Amino acid sequence: MIERGLLVAVAVAIAVFTGLWLHSARLEKKAQSIAQRPPQGLSANDVKEATDLFERSRAHTPDLRPAEREAGLLIRTGRTREAVALLKPVVRREPDNLTAWTLVAIAAQKSDPALARQAVARARALNPLAQQAR
Repeated sequence: MIERGLLVAVAVAIAVFTGLWLHSARLEKKAQSIAQRPPQGLSANDVKEATDLFERSRAHTPDLRPAEREAGLLIRTGRTREAVALLKPVVRREPDNLTAWTLVAIAAQKSDPALARQAVARARALNPLAQQAR
C-alpha cells in the first residue's frame, strides 16, 4: 500500500514538472518568434512582450537558455546594460557557459570594457577552436 502511494506521488510530481516544462517551452518559443525579427521591425511593445514572455519562461524552468535569448534580444535592441545584468547570474551559475560569456563580451563592450575583456578571455578559454586559431 505504501509503495502504491509513493508511486502515485512520484507520478504526480513528474506530471507537474512536465507541465511546467512544456509551459516554459511554449512561452520561450513565442518570445523567440518575436525576438528573431529584424531589430528595425521590432516595436517597443514587441520587445516588451518578448521580454515578459522570456521572464515568465525563466520562472518555470531551471534552464538558462531563456535568459540567454532574452539577453540577445536586449543586445540587438541596444539595451546592453540590461543584457549584462541578466547575464551576470548566468555566468556565475554556469562559469563554463560559452554562449553566455560571448553575449557578455558583446554587451559590455561600451559600458564596461574591463568586463568585456574578461568575458572575451573566458570565451576563448572555453572554445577549443579559438585556441587552435592563435
